[in-house]
Amino acid sequence: MMASRRAFIAATVAAVGGGSYWLTRTGGIGGLTRHSTPIPPMSPTGRLREYALEARATEWSPTGRMAAKAWTYNGTVPGPEIRVTEGETLRVTLHNRLEEPTSIHWHGLPVPFSMDGVPDLTQPAVLPGGTFVYEFKASRPGTYWYHTHFGYQLDRGLYGALIVEPAREALRYDQEYTLVLDDWLNDPDHPRPDPQAGGMMGMDMGGMMGGDSMGGMGGMGGMGGMMGGMGQSPTHSAHAGAVRVQPLYDAIIVNGRAGDRSPELRVRRGDRLRLRLINAGSAMPVAVRVMGHSMRVTHADGQPVEPVTTRIAMLGMGERLDALVDANHPGVWPITAFGENDQRVSAILRYDGARGPAPEDTGNEEVSPGDLLGYSQLSGAMLEPDEKPHRKYEVELSGGMMDGRHWTINGQEYPDVPSIQVKEGERIRLTVGNMSMVPHPVHLHGHFYRVREMNGQRLHRPFLKDTIMVGHMESFVADVVADNPGARWLLHCHNLYHHLGGMAMELRYV
Repeated sequence: MMASRRAFIAATVAAVGGGSYWLTRTGGIGGLTRHSTPIPPMSPTGRLREYALEARATEWSPTGRMAAKAWTYNGTVPGPEIRVTEGETLRVTLHNRLEEPTSIHWHGLPVPFSMDGVPDLTQPAVLPGGTFVYEFKASRPGTYWYHTHFGYQLDRGLYGALIVEPAREALRYDQEYTLVLDDWLNDPDHPRPDPQAGGMMGMDMGGMMGGDSMGGMGGMGGMGGMMGGMGQSPTHSAHAGAVRVQPLYDAIIVNGRAGDRSPELRVRRGDRLRLRLINAGSAMPVAVRVMGHSMRVTHADGQPVEPVTTRIAMLGMGERLDALVDANHPGVWPITAFGENDQRVSAILRYDGARGPAPEDTGNEEVSPGDLLGYSQLSGAMLEPDEKPHRKYEVELSGGMMDGRHWTINGQEYPDVPSIQVKEGERIRLTVGNMSMVPHPVHLHGHFYRVREMNGQRLHRPFLKDTIMVGHMESFVADVVADNPGARWLLHCHNLYHHLGGMAMELRYV
């Protein structure tokens, strides 16, 4: 079956599901806990790389026309790209110049528990005028990112790329570019509510979309269904105040820019590019393609997979994708990210000697659903042992039916959700299912999922990931090895508004 690209992208973005594509994001939890015992400093291992990040208010304009009241690291959106080599020690000093507390989470990279950046769970929040030193060994290469984990601050611009380069690079490429995508608010202090808010609206949209042409992604609620009315949640942390409605975003931006100010990637014919794609958005999945070219995906969430070629890849909030692109089609081409409400943004791929603007990628041409990369097409690059788990847990995601304020795991809102109990060295098996009408990118801190099944289908070879998008009535099965001891690790939906509405739980070492 063929469909217009606009309809196809709209349907896939609104109906994202774990069975057919990959996706993922985070807010903070907890109030202001002041620990009486100081966090012990870490001893540097090998070479030490140091960075300083200053969180401060900044006027920022993605298009050059309207300046927003952004909060930034070192005055830019995104913040500085942090690069470190596998085995090196990274030390980042955070200076908080904001009017409220903050913290930094190192998304996807397994760090020591005390460095994970979740207020109340792993560290005291960094108060205004305060300083905190994050220090850890970069033990695993990959594409990661860092971002605030406090309240709704992520919607203000506090994020950046974190790249851990391998000690020995196995891939061959000539140039490398990082593209960080984000859903953008011009006025985060007065966001507009989404006109399609409400769980029942999501049901109506899901019924219109229907179908199973994308491996079980059909029948999902529209993304507007992720929202609901304003109000207080009885389990919501004090620092976030009233639970907020997911807003109607003004734009998608790439590397902090949009329109005529979008980034331009220069390339020579015959070059091979490595693209590192990061979705740093709070609530909007995106579909990405390079017009006139295919992408050969090599990594998901920074972890190697067997290379697979695709035309279109989905990225949910918090997810990352590494892809190789062969520059074999000279000209000027858009690299376009499509989001909800017909929003899109394009970076420009320009060959040496090519002049003029890139063609506009409206997404109107016909494509096959097979052009969209799915989770079921992924296979781990290394053989994982097929070991029996020590224990099994079921995780049911629900909520949001009549309003978007309340989202649950196993029928409870955080912090009342019973935790997952593990002992160091154990292997546990999680079955995660979604009974709500909208998709949820489920992010696990400090560990990797070893994904075994998607929607009951056994995968050819398990692959590693830290965030998995699971759609309506869909599920995944993954093993987690308890190899990073810490008191309480967070597992939560990486839609910021679902997370702060209660869709979170803890993995506790006992």
